[in-house]
Amino acid sequence: NKLHKLMDDMILNKNISKDTLEKLRQSYYSFIKKMTTKKYFIDKTPFNSFYLGLIKRIFPESITINTHRDFKSVAFSMYENNFDALNFTFRQEDIIFYLKNYKKNIEFWGNQKFANHMVIDLEKFNKDKDIEMKKFFSLLNLDFKKEYLNHTKNEHPVYTASAGQVRSKNVPQFSFTVKNYGKIIDQFNSLISEI
Repeated sequence: NKLHKLMDDMILNKNISKDTLEKLRQSYYSFIKKMTTKKYFIDKTPFNSFYLGLIKRIFPESITINTHRDFKSVAFSMYENNFDALNFTFRQEDIIFYLKNYKKNIEFWGNQKFANHMVIDLEKFNKDKDIEMKKFFSLLNLDFKKEYLNHTKNEHPVYTASAGQVRSKNVPQFSFTVKNYGKIIDQFNSLISEI
């Protein structure tokens, strides 16, 4: 959440100038260089969607990817996992508020026609990995190799809630089920359906 904290500070202080944007860029890259010196890295912080315009302005070389997933799956995954840094995920009402705003932002930014931006539908990706990965590698201007699809052999570090899934041969399905949770989420399920 480093990037969105830097942007929040800049916006709250009403200090948006060319110089401030450059300082933010340098501060963020300095933070990243403490973790990796690789040419590519992924920052999949959920709040990035709120700042997509600023991200494209500050980091014009960035490649942005919006991964679209069924809102029920997203909402329940947020509620089910313990995201310490994302305390809004502890309450169903806050998750609904976040997702409604996320949807508005994505619809707005989706009309901007940014360079180097891609939308990946995870349901489609799960069914046609070869086709979708080829599009993704084309965006990165890299050659696609079939062995890249074998995620269980990837030894790169993962610092997210997905860390356990990355090494698993049983990739979870991207569909939402409520049968194991009964009435505890009936209202939650109903609210998600209205988004």
